[in-house]
Amino acid sequence: MITTITTTTTTTVVILQQVAMFAALGVVVLIASLVTKELLSSTEGKTRVSSMAPRLKMAILPLLFAFAVILAMKIWEILY
Repeated sequence: MITTITTTTTTTVVILQQVAMFAALGVVVLIASLVTKELLSSTEGKTRVSSMAPRLKMAILPLLFAFAVILAMKIWEILY
């Protein structure tokens, strides 16, 4: 009985640590993508590099959604 509780607790702690790690990684990737998009959109002319800026939006939108969910959950933890 105690072994089952210990195993469940350990598994839960490890899963929560992994979730926090992936959330932090997602935020870092979002920031890097936003910076890259801004730098690419500032290039003048129709070069291959400047045409990549709209395509980068495809990666930014899901990351923004994930960031919004993370932010909402953190606010929920603080309030309740």
